[in-house]
Amino acid sequence: MDHTFAALLREERRAAGLTQEELAHRSGVAQRTISDLERGKFPSPRVQTVRLLAGGLGLSGPRRERLEHAARGLPTGPDPAAVFSRVRIPPTPLIGREADTARVADLLTAGTSRIVTLTGPGGVGKTRLAAAAAAAAATAFPDGVRDVDLVPLRDADDLLRAIAHRLTAPGGGEVADAADLAARLGGDRLLLVLDNMEHLVDHADPLTALVSGCPNLSVLVTSRVPLRVRGEQEYAVAPLPVPGPEEVAGPGAAVGVGGAGGAAGAGTPLPASVELFTLHAARRRYGWRPTAADLRHVGAICRALDGLPLAIELAAERIGSLDPASIVDALASASGALGLLADGPRDLPDRQRSMAASVRWSYEQLPEAGRTLLRSLAIFPARWRWEALAAVGGPQAPVAVAELVDSHLVQIQEGPNGLTYRLSQPVREFAAEQLEQHAETATVSRLLTDYAVELADRAEPHLTGPDQAAWLDRLDDEHDTLRAVLARLVEDGGAEQAIRLSGALWRFWYARGHIRGGRAWLRRALTALDADPSRADPPAAADAVRLARALNGLASLESCLEETAGVPGLYKRAIALWERAGDTAGSSASRTNLGMYEHFYGSPEAARDLYRQAADDARTGGHDRPLGAALVNLGQLLTGIGETEAAEASLDEALEAFRRHGDLRAQADTLGCLAELALTRSRPRQARRHAASARRLFTALNDELGVTQTWEVTARCEAAEGDYAAADERLGKVLARYEELEYPWGAAEAVTARARFAAAGGDPDLAYVLATDAVRRWEGIEDAGDAGQEARDLLTALDDGP
Repeated sequence: MDHTFAALLREERRAAGLTQEELAHRSGVAQRTISDLERGKFPSPRVQTVRLLAGGLGLSGPRRERLEHAARGLPTGPDPAAVFSRVRIPPTPLIGREADTARVADLLTAGTSRIVTLTGPGGVGKTRLAAAAAAAAATAFPDGVRDVDLVPLRDADDLLRAIAHRLTAPGGGEVADAADLAARLGGDRLLLVLDNMEHLVDHADPLTALVSGCPNLSVLVTSRVPLRVRGEQEYAVAPLPVPGPEEVAGPGAAVGVGGAGGAAGAGTPLPASVELFTLHAARRRYGWRPTAADLRHVGAICRALDGLPLAIELAAERIGSLDPASIVDALASASGALGLLADGPRDLPDRQRSMAASVRWSYEQLPEAGRTLLRSLAIFPARWRWEALAAVGGPQAPVAVAELVDSHLVQIQEGPNGLTYRLSQPVREFAAEQLEQHAETATVSRLLTDYAVELADRAEPHLTGPDQAAWLDRLDDEHDTLRAVLARLVEDGGAEQAIRLSGALWRFWYARGHIRGGRAWLRRALTALDADPSRADPPAAADAVRLARALNGLASLESCLEETAGVPGLYKRAIALWERAGDTAGSSASRTNLGMYEHFYGSPEAARDLYRQAADDARTGGHDRPLGAALVNLGQLLTGIGETEAAEASLDEALEAFRRHGDLRAQADTLGCLAELALTRSRPRQARRHAASARRLFTALNDELGVTQTWEVTARCEAAEGDYAAADERLGKVLARYEELEYPWGAAEAVTARARFAAAGGDPDLAYVLATDAVRRWEGIEDAGDAGQEARDLLTALDDGP
């Protein structure tokens, strides 16, 4: 029946457990006004007043529409909770599902899909959405809406009897089969809602037979897995959107607790997941109102729980004893989600009173292959690719993972490099417990280690070739897995494999900016190896190559961080191992790297000799990439000492060697060196062309640091052409990017250049400020050596005046 606005307002306030005073506090509408409205004094309140009241009551979807329709004197549909008489609907608002409700209602009323299945993980809100959508579509089914809770049922006979009991009049007697029931229903225009069908999907024959025999019957199903029958339209119910780290409690964010669309009062609306948490928390602890700091922690809780409504509600229950910051800490602990998300409201079904019970319900519906694979996936720390999944899942993985995806226990994400898979935190913790209980951890760890080491071995030669961008992206996708394997190896005595894995990855760490992290892994692996008393010394040839690669990688990353005290020893040790193994490409590469150390921190003459020796070795062995590396560094040295023609010849030969090898990054670096040389020779137009060519390659490689360095060269070209204002503006952007990338060397160089350009452009005051800043930055860089001398000289000259 229709309700007046006064009756509906009073009904919703009482359902929310609020007094008139509390509703006034939440909505911003005066208590006296609320009292008058409930007494029918103002039968047609203002639109803004209705919206504030709906927000304070936490109304959304059809229930909000009912209140708004009543305020305008329009007919109202049934209460969504009243649609279900067999399924328990919690007396709490549906938040953030307005669009889903409308779409599902449209599917039901359009008639094109007469079986609509709402799928999603346990606790995502399928039942609540089904109630709202059925209420919204109810007017299209004049013969009624009927619901059945399927949890107690076990087979096809149970299913048919339960449906028959709900669709026939009392005393209608038993039905023989689906055809008998269809004959009794005839042309009735009915909507049948079947809740929790995941354990009966193999017994759906009576349902499909009934739909085939009843042309006006539509069925709305909730299930953690699709039925996979003809005529079914699956509608996946996603978790609620979660905020990014900066999306909650920013300037102007609302801090109240409201309904759909955000908190009551002015301010930025809260994301639905955060609004859900704050609503349940406020009901758990009377008078609780989150501060801006609380909201940031609530956002972190929602992200950790992937926006799953049940998990968020269970977390909010803890507000009775914990604050949001403590909940974040608890979630980060071992078995944090399963331990925290328990003992939910007593009126919830047992399978939803804890996340462990919810996940277990889905786990127990799986065939044995699916259970085994889910346990194995607990070994992954975050997301992973299909190849890694297949490595631990074996030949049954393709079928088993499809079952896990259908059950919403495994999530799929489509990225730029293809599909990746992940588990939510509660599912991962549950799977890890099961893996331990089945004593399978060691076996699965070994399978994943073998996969990681083999992947790194395959990737290593490609990281300097024409396919390096694709391989770098591949390793990016697997980085969390690779780090987890490394951690287990160094902790469990797998030093040899840790050396093999980290040594193969150092170029990836360098290229993608994981320099400190990569250095740490190499140090840990080498420390574990040196501490292993069973290790043979000298190592076999294959082991010598792997150890040399790791030593060379560690020295290279330490050089990037200007921590050079142990660098010469590491390179010399690597060279000896390369030579022992007869690997001329490796010895040439490490000798070039040792030359770079001498170039910048030791003797330039020694560096020149090392570069030339490295180039000769590479030519003898026919190794293009080591040849290019030796020649590009020789070209830089010659540029610095003014031998520009010899420098250009060396760099040109290096560029050709890198092109033959297909190393895009090395080509980009060499083009950068040619740009520097062109500037030295007062050829800014040529320098611009080289910088632009380098930038295209760095962009293709997703190398933000390299791209930024090419813009710095472009700024210097502008200054060389006399456009100091354009150069300064560009360098300001370059400086900001260097700081974002945490590259202090580049930032100090950019400020030094800005000071130089300001002085040349006739602004000594600005030049003085910038030179002072540049000196400060250079002094903050360990082992900067003479690199900051230009800034110091400029500051002295500006101090002395004209």
